[in-house]
Order: sequence, then C-alpha cells, then structure tokens
Amino acid sequence: MKRVIILVVLIFHLASCSNIDSIVSTNVTVTETEKQPIQNPTKTETTNRATSTSTFADLVIPTPTPFLYSVVLNDTLIGIAFQFDIPLEALLNANPSAENQPLIVGQELIIPMADKPGATLTITPFPIQISQVNCYESQDESLQCLVLIKNDFSEWIQNLSTLIHLIDPSGKIIETCTAYPPLDLLPPGKSIILSCPFQKVPIEKYQPQATIISASNIPSPSELYLDILIQNSLIEVNMEGLSAQVNGEIILNSQEFEANQVKILAIAFSKEGTVIGFRRWESNAVLPSGGVMPFELMISSFGSIIDRVELIVEGTR
Repeated sequence: MKRVIILVVLIFHLASCSNIDSIVSTNVTVTETEKQPIQNPTKTETTNRATSTSTFADLVIPTPTPFLYSVVLNDTLIGIAFQFDIPLEALLNANPSAENQPLIVGQELIIPMADKPGATLTITPFPIQISQVNCYESQDESLQCLVLIKNDFSEWIQNLSTLIHLIDPSGKIIETCTAYPPLDLLPPGKSIILSCPFQKVPIEKYQPQATIISASNIPSPSELYLDILIQNSLIEVNMEGLSAQVNGEIILNSQEFEANQVKILAIAFSKEGTVIGFRRWESNAVLPSGGVMPFELMISSFGSIIDRVELIVEGTR
C-alpha cells in the first residue's frame, strides 16, 4: 500500500513538471494575415501596329510585405515584375489567375515581398509620362521602336529606362526589349527618345506597349555635367521632306572647366507631332571654358515628312 501511494505521488509530480514545460515552450504570439482576393481578368481586343500611349500612375512606396497593386494602362506582368524588382515567377505564383490572361485596367495584383533578407521593393520614384510609342519597319525587315518621354517637371531626370513589349491580340507578349536614352539627363521641359530594335517584324498582328522600369529626379545635375547651350541653330528640310540638315554652335558657359565630351540629340517630328526619327551627334574634342564649337548633323525620317526638329545638348568634364 505504501508503494502504491509513493507511485501515485511520483506520477502527479511528473505530470506537473510536464505542464510547466509546455507552457514555457508555447509562449509565442502568432499573427495571421488575410489573403486578398484576386480579380479574374477578361480579354480585351488590341489593334494591329497601333500607336499606344501610357501614363505611369503615382505609386505608394511599399513595405517589404505583400501589398496590392492596381493595374494601369499598358501594364504587363513582366513590366510590373521589373518595376518592383521581383522575379516574374514570384509575381505569377502570387497571382495564378493572371497567368496567360491579359491584364485589365484597375485589376489588383498581389506584389510579393522581395526574396533577399532585408531587401525593400523598388519602384519608379518619379511619375514620368510616356507620350508616344511608335514602331517602324526597316528595309532589312527589322523593327525600330521609339518611346517619347517628356519632362513636365521642374527637376532633372536621370537613370531612365523602359521595357517595350510587342503584344498580340490575345494579350500575350511576343517579344520584349529594354530601351535606353542616348543622353544621361532629361532637362525640365524637354523630351527624349528611348529606342529599341527588334531583329524581325512579327508575322502576327501586334501592338507596341511601353513601361518605365527606372527613373529618378534630381534638383540639378552633378558637377560632372556642364552648362552648355546651343545657339544660331539652322534646320533645313530637304525637298522630299524625309531628311533635314542641322547646323549650329555650342557654347560652354563655364569659366572654370572645359568639356571633354559633348552630345546633341536631334528628334524629328511630323506635322501631327509624331516622332519619326532621331540622331545623336557626339564630339570628343576638348571645348575650352567659355569656348564655342560648331556642329553639323543629318537626321532622317522613318517615312513621314519632317515638320520640325528639337535639339538637346549635354556636355561633361
């Protein structure tokens, strides 16, 4: 009987110790997040080789946790993935209903957190507007696509890049190309061209679309860039209207530094305001402080008659 009592006391003591250990080991706070619903997109028809325009909506800087993104005009899955610096596979895994389906304006997508520990999602930090996207077929059966971006703000823009997509009528991406500008900076009130060549013109119907994947604004250029102006410019369009001769002078306003490189971007427009050609002129001759340098270039049209030519100059020390 005495052995039975001792055994019962021992079992009760062990059970008490076990309960204490369980309480200590499970003292953890758990939080749950509610999964957001995904809209089912519907197909939209696109036209063949149409000129498309896109506006880049203001976005809220995201935290490293998943959040919802509302699709805007001319968005594509690969473009959204580039905007937020995440793999396309991760975006599709978070939005399985969007795979092989065209996006619709207003559709909400879940943007997953970045893969790298401590990484933050990156987006275009400046709401730049894409004015035009135009593609032109060349005689060698290649395709040259031009994106026109205008800076309507008081600050300068740098680090510009865009994705150009060729989209078939079902919304599927046929080809994609990354486009960069011929100059480093886009001054306030000016427009710039970003171009991208495709090796072959698609056999099927397509529509060009563009998405900005990088852009940043700065109050003024760094000391590397000098104050250079174009003066006495003369633009002569030939009789057929398919090319223009551009002449003028470059003047360096700086009294301290000399320019070791100067670039001029010429953009040709039709009477309707459509971009129809561009040309970059470059000189590596030293331009002394306060000095003047003549320039001359020829710009050709991709097919329409040239109505006007705009010029941007950029010089570095």
